[in-house]
Amino acid sequence: MNDNDRNDLNWRDEESGDPNQRDGRSPWLELWVHPRQVTRWFLRSTEPLKNALPLALLAAVFGAFNTASSSNWGDDSSVIGMIFRILITGLISGLAGYYIGAPLLRWVGSWFGGEGTTDDMKVVIGQIASRASILLGLLLIPELLIAGKELFTSATPQLDAEPIRAAGLSFLLILEAALGLWLFIVSLQSIGEAHGFSAWKALAVELILIVAAFVVVFIFAMIVLAVFSTPF
Repeated sequence: MNDNDRNDLNWRDEESGDPNQRDGRSPWLELWVHPRQVTRWFLRSTEPLKNALPLALLAAVFGAFNTASSSNWGDDSSVIGMIFRILITGLISGLAGYYIGAPLLRWVGSWFGGEGTTDDMKVVIGQIASRASILLGLLLIPELLIAGKELFTSATPQLDAEPIRAAGLSFLLILEAALGLWLFIVSLQSIGEAHGFSAWKALAVELILIVAAFVVVFIFAMIVLAVFSTPF
């Protein structure tokens, strides 16, 4: 590790100056190119968790819209029913991510020498990852203008009949996927900053949590299947 990396990872030992000074730059845009610096701004600020929970909930609702689109919720739900389902799913997942995901990130991160607290992880979730997710979620607006309800259904007769509209939607979906990958990298950098270690260790933390979540869901599904498939 060179001196620059060492100084970057040990930012907690540096003089912070004015913790709220951002040189007039917006964290909404700056986090896409300097996620560690923006994370540091929030961690050193006097109110690091200000609006973090509402941002996390809004980001989760946008995430639920994406889930509804990719899973074709519109096939078996009315518009009102689908919106209600999206809101409930988003709010529940947002609360779970904020209040359960944060301590898990702290706990697993500590296995790799991470020094971040649960509140630090809430900063990562609410102030960094959620802001990026909300900006990414704004692509939903042009997608809806192009596709309408067919954004949420498997059958797309109107889009199929208009190749230009279909091509426009395809472009937006590709852009969304690319920015989603960059958002993941931003999140890794932010986790690394909050814990005081590299993005590679943050990736290991995320992979462990993803695998653990998959195992828990699999076990739960097997239990449910066993219970409801047992004849009475």
